Amino acid sequence: MAERPTEQTYASDLKEWIDQIIKEDALPFSQAKVEIMKDKKRADILLYDTANNCILVIDVKRPNEMPSDPEVRKQAWARAQRLLWLLFPFKV
Repeated sequence: MAERPTEQTYASDLKEWIDQIIKEDALPFSQAKVEIMKDKKRADILLYDTANNCILVIDVKRPNEMPSDPEVRKQAWARAQRLLWLLFPFKV
């Protein structure tokens, strides 16, 4: 049986590329982290600025999952709403 990469495999590879680009281009970021758990939720990759604030969340999908797929978009929207609530837990 042939090996198949998982989303975690792709996330790990992407994290390494991000860290390499940050270092080589002296970008104003500290690092990327993979598979971070918070409140029983998992983020594939988080990117941190030099003050160690999370500034970007990346959700990794397999190459055969298209961003235009309605289910992928629905999942992305739900995750974005949850993240906004974690960052801004108040009503205006």
